[in-house]
Amino acid sequence: MKMAKHRQMAKALVLSLGMLIMSGLASSYGWAETQYVELKPLQDVGGVQDFAVVYHIDGATALTTGLGIRIHYNSKAVSKVIFSGVFEKGLVVKDAKPKPDNADYDNNPETDRFVVLAWMDLDGRWPYEAQLPLTLATLSITSNKNGGTLRLAVSASSVPPGLSFKGGRL
Repeated sequence: MKMAKHRQMAKALVLSLGMLIMSGLASSYGWAETQYVELKPLQDVGGVQDFAVVYHIDGATALTTGLGIRIHYNSKAVSKVIFSGVFEKGLVVKDAKPKPDNADYDNNPETDRFVVLAWMDLDGRWPYEAQLPLTLATLSITSNKNGGTLRLAVSASSVPPGLSFKGGRL
């Protein structure tokens, strides 16, 4: 059982690396369409702010091999991060455990941590029959009362070949 899970994780990693390499080649040749992920505020109740994580694609390509995203935030302003209502079809990573953003993936020095979501379909059918724009998840952030202003950003951890990526900021 554990071996099968390790094989699945290794396969996802190899695919992600391939998607990253190919997406760099595609965008350098100027023929990439763009995947977008935006954060849309939903509500702010009792120190918990909810955001819709919304996906859409600009161009003719509606189906892809997937997408991997990081949602960045400034840890001084946040005490807890929770995902709910995650789009399950093709989901391979749902990791709300904060990771340090030492590489500054979102090019924003105000954010220092991130959480990860990723979807994959080797047959290139993701996000399947879903209507776009698609809410990938709801992100609930519990604010740290003495932590300052919340900053959020989205970056890609993997993008399919032939596509580029643009992430939203708040």
